[in-house]
Amino acid sequence: MADDRQLHVVMFPWFAQGHITPFLNLAKSILTSGHRILFFSTLVNIEWIKKKIVPRIELVELQLPFVDGLPAGVESMIGLSKIGRTDLVPLLFQEIDLCEQPFGALLKLLSPDFVIFDATLWWTSWVANKMGVPTINFIAFDIAAMSFAKG
Repeated sequence: MADDRQLHVVMFPWFAQGHITPFLNLAKSILTSGHRILFFSTLVNIEWIKKKIVPRIELVELQLPFVDGLPAGVESMIGLSKIGRTDLVPLLFQEIDLCEQPFGALLKLLSPDFVIFDATLWWTSWVANKMGVPTINFIAFDIAAMSFAKG
């Protein structure tokens, strides 16, 4: 017999529009089955997402920690491009990697059934698995882009 209970799903894409959009499309598909979607992102990205969102997706703000040298309000690659400082990409990556603890605190508070995360947020599965929360790695870019990845 099928389990008809509503699943509590956290979705956590990389902080770039090109990654967020496929996650939103996947979220819309999951919603058709009646499940609850919590969509994690930063305040700046949430403002953009609100223009694209379907009403039943719940947006959860993830606070980014301060990183010395990175201007306030820069929360994505587009933020760096807008200020003409793509040279600060390493600091943005450092800021995002420091989200482990705030992400873990939100997971503990929300107790989801599982997390769908972006491959570029490599530490997500470690944090979730420590709490017994299963993860699904959703790769939001194509194989051509992956061929340039280190590893």
